[in-house]
Amino acid sequence: MKLSVILSTVPTKHPLRVIRTMSDDVLDQMSADLKTVMKNGGFPSTSPPKIYLRAMLIGAIYSIKTERQLLDHINFNLLFRWFVGLPVESDIWTEEDFADRRAALIESGVADLFFSRTLSQPRISRILGSEHFLLDEDTISACLSGFIPLNGNTEGFAALLGQAS
Repeated sequence: MKLSVILSTVPTKHPLRVIRTMSDDVLDQMSADLKTVMKNGGFPSTSPPKIYLRAMLIGAIYSIKTERQLLDHINFNLLFRWFVGLPVESDIWTEEDFADRRAALIESGVADLFFSRTLSQPRISRILGSEHFLLDEDTISACLSGFIPLNGNTEGFAALLGQAS
């Protein structure tokens, strides 16, 4: 089953369609950053950084508490697979692989940049505050606390949420 077939089952007005489109626009703008982190972060060509960033985003949107739970959701939920961009016939990553790639994205600052640019868009903020998700900035902040840069720089996503020190 191709991802396009899965997409055809997602209602046209489903909020994840909008979030996916807008986050893909951000990823397109970050292509140079993604190429650099792919080269330096040990990403296989079959699993580029954008797939991991989308996985981190959907995990935050749905307040998934652990990497294991997130990987299970992506493995078994076709909507999550479509959102992430992981083909149905592809195996899900191991927890260790996911943790390593996630760490590379955090350490490079790419995760912070992606979340800052994606979640600062007014349309996405409205969607995340709608009855479909019932999320507020505190919930998102709690889910993404690990996405704040490890280098101590509190600009970007932390500042967006009013957490800058």
